[in-house]
Amino acid sequence: MSQQDTDRAPPQTYRISELAAASGVSRDMIKYYLRANLLPKARKPRPNLSLYSDTHLRLIDLILQFQAKTRLSLQEIGDLFQQAGYDPGTIEMELLADRHVGGGDNIIPFDGNTTERIALPCPADFVDALLEAGLIDGPLPLDEHREKLAGLLWASREQGVPLGFFTAARSQLLELADLEVKSLIGIKRPGLDYNAVLESVSGADQLIN
Repeated sequence: MSQQDTDRAPPQTYRISELAAASGVSRDMIKYYLRANLLPKARKPRPNLSLYSDTHLRLIDLILQFQAKTRLSLQEIGDLFQQAGYDPGTIEMELLADRHVGGGDNIIPFDGNTTERIALPCPADFVDALLEAGLIDGPLPLDEHREKLAGLLWASREQGVPLGFFTAARSQLLELADLEVKSLIGIKRPGLDYNAVLESVSGADQLIN
């Protein structure tokens, strides 16, 4: 087979038993994922034949990662996957952003595995562009936190997200964060001690986010 023929090879397809073997997830669980809209429907070349793709395989892996790393229920994961159009790249960026991890800072609370995945080598000119855009601040060299942030932004760019998205969103997010702080401060909580107030604020903050 020539290189040209190899390049034109059809995409991998799987029967449900083959998908179960490749993903390590049982057939019954895959059927549940389909019923719960966690996975797109299979292609059916014949009424009695359902064929799945590498996209289904990647999505199952992402479902397992979301279950392991986030606080989302399967229903919420399914809603997120549908909103992303079942596009694995978009869903993976959502996971990398760690917005759904319970507790702590929801902006960039990296765990070890996520750090490894986004710790991409950023070209010096890209770091310069981040500094110029105000998305990270100096001085150089970057410390560990800013290296992680630069890695996330570089990973986003590799997925086709322009820096202009982040610079445009930054001012709006700062305004929203300021409004959120003022709103939380303004909520009256009579008769509560410090710990109770802190718990109440945390609950309200999670709802707002």
